[in-house]
Amino acid sequence: MSKAALNMGMKNLSIEWSRSLKDVCVVVMQPGTVNTQLSAPFQGNVAEGQLFSPAYSAECLLEVLNRMTALQSGSFVDWAGESIPW
Repeated sequence: MSKAALNMGMKNLSIEWSRSLKDVCVVVMQPGTVNTQLSAPFQGNVAEGQLFSPAYSAECLLEVLNRMTALQSGSFVDWAGESIPW
């Protein structure tokens, strides 16, 4: 339920802000599996090369954000910039 609320909140925010902020891009981003205490119990199931350091994940997210435009506002993307259907 909380994930659905987050998704709809982001979608509504992107619509509302686009009315007055023409160059804004509001997105939800999935950082991949990051090597933290939160992901520790699940790391055994992570494919080789898909467990990221916090710094690497943040770098990837910033690179994706730098390429995004207002036309992509309201979307869901992963750490590599790939669209995530919702």
